[in-house]
Amino acid sequence: MRPLIKICGLKTQADVALCLRLGVDRLGFVAEYPRPVPWNLSRAEAAVLLAEANTLAPGRTCLVTSGAPAKVVALALLLRPAFVQLHGRESAAETGAIAAALRREGIGLIRTIFPDITDAALRAYAASGACALLLDPRAPEKAESGGAADAALFRHVAGLTALPLILAGGITAANVRGLLTATGAGQIDVLSGAESAPGVKDEEKIRALLRAARDWS
Repeated sequence: MRPLIKICGLKTQADVALCLRLGVDRLGFVAEYPRPVPWNLSRAEAAVLLAEANTLAPGRTCLVTSGAPAKVVALALLLRPAFVQLHGRESAAETGAIAAALRREGIGLIRTIFPDITDAALRAYAASGACALLLDPRAPEKAESGGAADAALFRHVAGLTALPLILAGGITAANVRGLLTATGAGQIDVLSGAESAPGVKDEEKIRALLRAARDWS
């Protein structure tokens, strides 16, 4: 079964159109993230892109953000993505409050977890009401620089939760098949591996990535 593929960090209408034309499964938009990352959108910029993407691809949009529960929920209610990916150090209790508020509005919460997570913290996040977890080496303190996916850690985490677990971290056309084989991931999240420069999406890299991932079995 081919994995669900999210391309994250979309910044322009051309990015959105490209991903839709190529058949990307999920579209990711970073907005009001509390660090100066190259993919960050203002809420006004995000509103324009999400309105278009929600019209053209309902159910396939994802807002990536972080912050206090009230701020995250207010932003989500303004932009109306299908999912919010919470990519910060919010506690399990804060995550639960956000998940509950979004669930009432028909918005799913994806909780990002980082390589330094303990098993106890993982279980708390898994019980918070999130609809999926995303294991990402791109921790909030170094969100602009990223890191490499850890297949062994992914398998360990997958064994501790029944929630869908999304793989992220330096995924490219060159390594995606090996990572899928090593992890069995059903969903992947790609950022820098779809770019020619930070914030600049590359059609050929996206095409190659999709081809490699979809040919995997």
